[in-house]
Amino acid sequence: MDDANQYLKKVYMPAFNDEFTVMAREAGSAFVPVLDCKLDEILCEHHERAVRKDNCISFEGLTLQIPANEYRFNFVKVKVFIHRYIDESLAIFHGPRCLARYTKKGELITIKNQQGVA
Repeated sequence: MDDANQYLKKVYMPAFNDEFTVMAREAGSAFVPVLDCKLDEILCEHHERAVRKDNCISFEGLTLQIPANEYRFNFVKVKVFIHRYIDESLAIFHGPRCLARYTKKGELITIKNQQGVA
């Protein structure tokens, strides 16, 4: 096994790099900064649910009630997305609008302005 690893390091990898390495046409980095991107909303679990007649959704044994808001009287039969974050907290979204946030136990987190909060 040691002989194989030595061959890979001293013979194969240098030959592979010589054959497939290409110099960049321009100097500098091709990476660009991420501007105004809410990575927590992208790098979380997304689950689709339909709102029940009681304005609640079920998610893994929890019943999450959508609180009243100024945009709709209720969300009955509307498809919403549940976001589960790394800390296991939850949020319900209808399109880009955040309807509510919850602890991992399903307790409502009260935030003054939840609209679009990420």
